[in-house]
Amino acid sequence: MSRRGQPPTSPSGLPPGGPSADNSIVDMEKFLCSFDGTAEDLAELADLYIRETEKSLGEIARALAAGDCEALRTQAHAGYGGSAQVGLRGVARVFRQMQQAGTEGALERGEALLAQARAELEKAREFLASYLARLRSEETR
Repeated sequence: MSRRGQPPTSPSGLPPGGPSADNSIVDMEKFLCSFDGTAEDLAELADLYIRETEKSLGEIARALAAGDCEALRTQAHAGYGGSAQVGLRGVARVFRQMQQAGTEGALERGEALLAQARAELEKAREFLASYLARLRSEETR
């Protein structure tokens, strides 16, 4: 606990860590460092990230279907950068692996990595939803 019995906060003023503070999924301290606003603003940011990442995964699926290693590498690179920037570690890790597969021309690894990226994104979505529910609950106290 920080001053006056309040939970510790990140630079954004929101409490770090999610319900289980599983930093292998989301580094909440990093996620919150680039954020300054309310829980609702954070929910909008998380939703935007999820939507944009789903679009990137769709582009990656199209690149795989077309056998386009360069498009795979480019889309995975963009997805990695966005995910790493906001601290979504699990998603970033898989995007990095997809980027490497595109660089190496190893499209055969692509489908499995795409499925893994979607699973990691779902974990991140659930983690962030749980974190936001906890924030909203604390705001109503």
